[in-house]
Amino acid sequence: SSRSFYVVGGCFRSEENAKNLIAEADLLGYDASIIGQNDQGLYIVSLFSSNEMSKVHAELNSIKVEFEKNAWVLVK
Repeated sequence: SSRSFYVVGGCFRSEENAKNLIAEADLLGYDASIIGQNDQGLYIVSLFSSNEMSKVHAELNSIKVEFEKNAWVLVK
């Protein structure tokens, strides 16, 4: 299954900062990971991924309340 929707918690110029967000997210039970770099070379941190948009939107809403208010959805 292609997990094509990602809830992005942040994009960082420094890989270290990206890893700091992942460590913080992991403590809260999120399955966080770096899913690559964008066109500007920023490290993209995903907090959740699924191939079901409905699940992603539900998770996005809870992440915005509980963890990262500026989270957004990336479609890959």
